[in-house]
Amino acid sequence: MKRIVAGLLVALALGAGAWTLAVVNHEEALGTTNEVLLQRGEITGNGSDRIGTLSFVGDDLEDLDWSLLSLELMVNGNATPCGFGLNSASAQATGLVSSSLSADGATFTMVVDATDEEAYTHVNLPHQNESTEANHTLRFSTSSVFLADGVQWVYLEGVGFGDDVNLASIDFSNDTSEKLPWYDYDFAVHRVTPKNGLFLLNISGDIYRMDFMTYYNEADEGRFPKMRVAAEQPATFPALNDPSRVVPSSCLIQTTDVDPVVWNANETLVLVENNVDLVSPSVEYDVVVTYEGKEVRMVEA
Repeated sequence: MKRIVAGLLVALALGAGAWTLAVVNHEEALGTTNEVLLQRGEITGNGSDRIGTLSFVGDDLEDLDWSLLSLELMVNGNATPCGFGLNSASAQATGLVSSSLSADGATFTMVVDATDEEAYTHVNLPHQNESTEANHTLRFSTSSVFLADGVQWVYLEGVGFGDDVNLASIDFSNDTSEKLPWYDYDFAVHRVTPKNGLFLLNISGDIYRMDFMTYYNEADEGRFPKMRVAAEQPATFPALNDPSRVVPSSCLIQTTDVDPVVWNANETLVLVENNVDLVSPSVEYDVVVTYEGKEVRMVEA
């Protein structure tokens, strides 16, 4: 009998270990294996210095989507975002919703605290903040996401966030009674995985793109859905035109790419001060690059 019990305990332990390994291996493969080479510029303190150049090094390099990238200049522990012209004024967190502008200057990354099982977190998508039931466009509770009445929508399976879409051919739905079909659930490892597709939302005549990146926060805790949001017409995006949320970039990204959608694997970027003295000759600085919320490994020449 003792041998039987011992055998059962060993089997249970092995099963638990295998399940744990499966869960770990099932986590979303976010980030990139690209490494970024930083070559520092000559700092004079005149407010228009060339801070440095950035390029990829390593094997099996991939292009990186600018809507998923964040570049920051770190000086004395203070972070200054770098962009093509616009950046978030500061960390935009309003209660249960946080939102920040990506390096492309057009796409917001929004994280919603949906941990409450009894009450919804209401979100105003055009303004990128937490709202009330009266003026929300989406509401979240755990993995359930609903649209407000009056919001039209369509889900395009297999379409990427940056793919071209013929809006004239889109047949929007008015049905907001069901939760959005944004994820798959793996019962074997109990993980929520975003579907590979794009949501188009028609909000009062303005079209927004939205896709889901992950359901988990940096501590791998569930109920923190993260999304990308961009407007088909940036000029009509309230959050993008709110001076309390978005400011001109003091650290500019310069590139020879005339239509920067991705940071190409063979492309070199230049970071320059935009008439603001960010770095002085006697102060050390660093550059932090993140992709899909994961820090990219930096090396120096």
